[in-house]
Amino acid sequence: MKGYRSHFEMCMDILNASVQPIRKTRLMYNTNINCTVLTEMVEDLVERGLMKKERLKRKMKQGAYRLSNNPTKSPFFNFQTTLKGLEFVELWRKLCSLWKKESEP
Repeated sequence: MKGYRSHFEMCMDILNASVQPIRKTRLMYNTNINCTVLTEMVEDLVERGLMKKERLKRKMKQGAYRLSNNPTKSPFFNFQTTLKGLEFVELWRKLCSLWKKESEP
């Protein structure tokens, strides 16, 4: 058994899972990271420019619960890996392959 994932391994899982636009709930399920930790990590990745956060552009149904006073603004966001994030993932993979011992598969 390998054990716990490192911070960078979790970041790589997040960046790999969000190559296509994805909502936070689906990202949480795909990466198996709890909501609190995922929120902190995603905000950090967005601040570093490795991910982007976009508000969903859809109108809420009449009478639907909404968090904003403006009915055309959705409270939901999509997250997606940026080109800088994809470059970071590729560099991380190269680094990991260089770090492996000769006897490891």
